[in-house]
Amino acid sequence: VHDRVVHHIVRQCPKMDRLTLSSCPQLTDVSLFEVGTYLPTIRHLDVSGCKKVTDTGVQALAMSCHKLQYLDLSSTATSKMGICLLASYCNQNLECVKISFCKEMTGDTIKKLCKNCKRLKLVHMYGCHSIHDLKTIQDVNKQVKLHHDLPLSAVTNRGR
Repeated sequence: VHDRVVHHIVRQCPKMDRLTLSSCPQLTDVSLFEVGTYLPTIRHLDVSGCKKVTDTGVQALAMSCHKLQYLDLSSTATSKMGICLLASYCNQNLECVKISFCKEMTGDTIKKLCKNCKRLKLVHMYGCHSIHDLKTIQDVNKQVKLHHDLPLSAVTNRGR
């Protein structure tokens, strides 16, 4: 699947509320612009493994798709900037965000996401080894479950 296919799908199905585009190496931010433009009421989007998806595409989603409940950005080129945009603009309905193996994630980024997204219940952050203090993240929003593979020191507040 590539951007042109996504363009046709979203234009033909404006009421679609779930879309899985995982592991599509040709997919770029253009597809996320298309989703934001033609599917503003989408609730579930999976673009995991789409390595060409960046913060620019996430910004398009964050600014347009305010009903989004589930977003999987695992193994994309999304950074802390994209997650901060989600936390600022797409925070009303988000329940699950998956950012496993996204580079440059920080504890402050995840804290902002957990603090701003009041309905957030689950964050997957496997492979995000630059996060060092899960306890302070949990303290921001007690209802959020953090799925991770971080060392025990990160969980017990003895991180850096």
